Amino acid sequence: MKKLLFTVILISIAVLISCTSTNGESHNVDAMPRGLGSETQDFSDVIGKKWQLTEVWLNGENTGFNRSSFANQSFTEIFTLEFHEERISGTGAPNGYAAPYTLGEGQDISIMLLLSTMMAPLFAPEGLGEHDFFAYLQNTYKWELVNENLKLYSKTQNSSEVVLIFS
Repeated sequence: MKKLLFTVILISIAVLISCTSTNGESHNVDAMPRGLGSETQDFSDVIGKKWQLTEVWLNGENTGFNRSSFANQSFTEIFTLEFHEERISGTGAPNGYAAPYTLGEGQDISIMLLLSTMMAPLFAPEGLGEHDFFAYLQNTYKWELVNENLKLYSKTQNSSEVVLIFS
């Protein structure tokens, strides 16, 4: 009888764990304003394009990262992203990086451990450090296309919501 009760409890726990699709985490991505995007999202529209980071939102507030503030300073090739069939690559500020990624159901995405060069920066833009950019990419869990912009949804180490917007 004890063995049967123990087995029933284990099965119940396993069912409860498997029904939790987000591992108990809530992703409040509705805090940031959204534009009107297409109803159907196709990741093939993301692959092969060179994306440039234009905005960073943290807990629904713009961090003040402003690409236009350093575009005139010959630093246009920082914080870029390009998706290939099985990996991403791009430039931080100033290091190049690459990582494999996997797509899940719907718009779920997981970016694996980034590999990057180790150059010292000559320029550090306000509102975002390269280390944070790399960490946000590695914590990405969802993608979305809105008005021809790519949004990557991520979390900080303390579970704050981050949205990276690329054009």
